[in-house]
Amino acid sequence: MKTMLLSLIILFLLSMTSCKREITAICPNSEAWRYTALDSNGVAVVQGYLYFTLPDSGLFDGNWSLEAVGSARNIGSQTGSGKLTGQVCAGAVYIELNPDLVDDNVSLIAPFHYAFLQGRWIWSGLPGVLNEGMFTLFGPDYED
Repeated sequence: MKTMLLSLIILFLLSMTSCKREITAICPNSEAWRYTALDSNGVAVVQGYLYFTLPDSGLFDGNWSLEAVGSARNIGSQTGSGKLTGQVCAGAVYIELNPDLVDDNVSLIAPFHYAFLQGRWIWSGLPGVLNEGMFTLFGPDYED
């Protein structure tokens, strides 16, 4: 029930019309963000890079190249490469790794920050949420 409520909240926030609808050009000035997805036990299951430029608000797009770590299972379509779309709205960042797939999409949701994003990944399909975990994205300006 909690997962379904989270999914409904995400859909509501993504449909908000008060957010700016600007498209940020991705090429050739995209930035590499280092991505790590963790399972529910905190074990790394996916690693790689997302390429995009994070705007202050509005829509953006980009690409990704990710690989499973070890024999990770039930991680959805977040391996290989593809195109992504995203939105910065109401202090949060929403990224869809497979925006053209309704039945096999991985969504990333995190509070807005310029150099570092930490939030939740959700693999969803027609039945609803199939799996989820935490993720981190380290931007090009991130300093340890």
